[in-house]
Amino acid sequence: MIESPKQPSLFKLLDEECMMKGNDPNLLKKYNQFLESNKSFQRSKDVKAQVFTIKHYAGDVLYDVTTFCEKNKDAVSETVLQNLSASTSEII
Repeated sequence: MIESPKQPSLFKLLDEECMMKGNDPNLLKKYNQFLESNKSFQRSKDVKAQVFTIKHYAGDVLYDVTTFCEKNKDAVSETVLQNLSASTSEII
């Protein structure tokens, strides 16, 4: 559900929505549409709420999608990418 190469997933749907200049309400609609069959995903009973719940092994965690799209649009600076590419460090 978090990341799947073959099925819609949280990250894949988020990236898709951001690439299409989407918004948080549309993202939540996609989450509800594609993920509600997953037993670990729970949509909000309040239709107006911009939240969903993930049922983790340690308990339920409520996520508010407000600003999800905006936060995901942050790109890595070209300068940072160039410096990382030029590094000779094995770790980098």
